[in-house]
Amino acid sequence: MLTIKDLLKLQKIISDTLDEKLKQFYDDHIKYLPTKDEFFTRMDKLSGEYKKIDEAETLHTGMMSEHTDTLENHDQRITALENRKVSSPAPIAFPNL
Repeated sequence: MLTIKDLLKLQKIISDTLDEKLKQFYDDHIKYLPTKDEFFTRMDKLSGEYKKIDEAETLHTGMMSEHTDTLENHDQRITALENRKVSSPAPIAFPNL
């Protein structure tokens, strides 16, 4: 039969083994993660690239707005020209003929 002393020794052995296994597991998997400095350096680079893309998109949006305004202006002018009534020329009268 096991005594309390034996159970405490067994608990310590299990605890130590489990701690060692967990440490080894985490060490094996954490080594693939970037360091804090590597992570922040990469995030800074990505943030800079995103900012450039956002600025370019804003610029293109403004240019598209200008083109849209020009096209609308042209549409209005073409419609006005198409709706203009064409008058037929007055006949030429020659008084002494």
